[in-house]
Parts: sequence; structure tokens; C-alpha cells
Amino acid sequence: CIRDRLYSADGGQSWLPLVTRLLEPFYSFYVSDVPASSQALIRVIASDGFYTGVDESDDSFSTEAPRPNSISLRGQSAVQAGQTFEVAVVANQLTEPGLFGVQFKLHFDPSLLRVEELQLYPDLSLAAVEEIDNELGQVSVAASRQGRVGNLTGDITLATIMVTAISDRGDAYLYLSDVKAAARGALPLELVNVQGLTVDISP
Repeated sequence: CIRDRLYSADGGQSWLPLVTRLLEPFYSFYVSDVPASSQALIRVIASDGFYTGVDESDDSFSTEAPRPNSISLRGQSAVQAGQTFEVAVVANQLTEPGLFGVQFKLHFDPSLLRVEELQLYPDLSLAAVEEIDNELGQVSVAASRQGRVGNLTGDITLATIMVTAISDRGDAYLYLSDVKAAARGALPLELVNVQGLTVDISP
């Protein structure tokens, strides 16, 4: 089967080719190589020489540079069925006063994905909640630093999550909710944007 993968930066009004006549069933690209967009889409055109099928992202996603004091999910945009891959929960460009503790819930479709492992950032060594629920499709985290240490600033990978694609095909959307962050002394740290991740699963 031959596949073409296309990228749209305007919600599907126009399309740019990412790769053509691809024989492999999956393909990854860097968002820095495509025009930045807050309404990006992927289209896959597959043909066996007799029949042609077309599929597109179920939801738009962002390829814009992360904003300061934001949290985003980072990982591969396309995987094979059965493949295990990493998703990172990243706090971007944290400014003063910085981050001492954080809590969030990560949601996913349990018919498409299974979470294998959760690993917190080593400096968030006091974990009050660290739970994986593959029936509900949810990962819950509440963790902080401990001792007489300062707040975290800059780009911080809060957690890494190993995920397996358990469906033959589909667009899996991972997103965060109930996100709260605070500096030392429970001083709230306002987060301006929380960005999810769409992963295309193919056979």
C-alpha cells in the first residue's frame, strides 16, 4: 500500500505534502519543518493500485511555539498499531516565581491506547498522587518538591508516560485537565495555555 501524507495549516482549506509514495505504514515529522498553526490537520491518502482511501485528523492541533508559563503534551504524531511510544508533559518557559508543585489529569481513549508506565521529574520527589487507570483512560498526578529548595523555572519535563497503541487504526487525542501549579508557599502560578496531542495510529 502506498501512502501520501499531507499537512494543513488552515483547518483543511489547503494542503502541503509532507511525504509522497510512502511504503512504510507510519511517518513522523518535526513541527519546526511546517508552517506554525493553531488549527493544523493531517490527511493520509492510501492506495493499493486499485482502491484509494482518505482519512483526516478528527481534531485540529497546534504547531505553534509554546507560550511562556504553558503546559503541553509532546510526542510522536504517528505510530503503528502495537507500538509503544513516549508522551512528555512539559512546562514551557516557566517564569518567576517558578513552580514548586503541580497537579494534573491526563485523559486518553482506552479503546485506542494503554498507558504502560509513568515517571515523574526527579525534582518532584514528593508524589501525593501517581495513578494510572487504563479502564477510565486517565493518569492522575499531584507532586511537589520537598525540603529547603527553590522553585523550578525554564523548560521542565514534569512527567514522561509510556503509551502503547492497542488499536489497528484511529486518531488518539490526549489532553490535560484540572491543571494547577504553585510556587513555594502555595503561591498560585497562573498557566496561560494547556495543549493536547493527537496521535495517528495506522496498521
